[in-house]
Amino acid sequence: MNGGRVRANKSSTISQGVIDITSDDSDIEGVITNENNSVNKQGNFPIAKYDTSVSQKTFAQERYEITNKLFELYNKTIFEDKLPKDLKIHWVNNLNRTSAKHIYEKTVYINRQSVLCEIQLSAKVLNSIDRLKDTLVHHLCHLAARLVDGDKNSTHSINWINWAQKATNIHPDLNITLDHHYN
Repeated sequence: MNGGRVRANKSSTISQGVIDITSDDSDIEGVITNENNSVNKQGNFPIAKYDTSVSQKTFAQERYEITNKLFELYNKTIFEDKLPKDLKIHWVNNLNRTSAKHIYEKTVYINRQSVLCEIQLSAKVLNSIDRLKDTLVHHLCHLAARLVDGDKNSTHSINWINWAQKATNIHPDLNITLDHHYN
């Protein structure tokens, strides 16, 4: 496979069950792997394709890479790179009844403050790309409301709603709801 570096970026489309995350060819900057390193007719450089109908076993094996690529894409296209690039996103086995949770802790010291932000994803509940996408963006909207808009609580505030609406306008394939319970 050939290599090239690309910033994750501007569009994601779903066609026949395949998520195609692409970047303008002007964003090429480092190393990716794809089959031919070619630029398609629209001038977009393929970063990654994930079959949304992959088996649960395959998804479990690739979920870390998929999560990182989706975070890069959504941070760029929805949140305008306002979320920390080093945001901790963990897959955990101890969330059995909820698909994810976000953590925001702010500690204020005399001369400085410390902020801890992370998202924990349930390895047991999130067993498909569609569930991952919707849940990840739901919790990224919570963190954006806190970090970007300065919300003091973590409920579904007007700022959270605005971020969720922006997300679904940019990525109509997302289904962002107030709660995300999966059977």
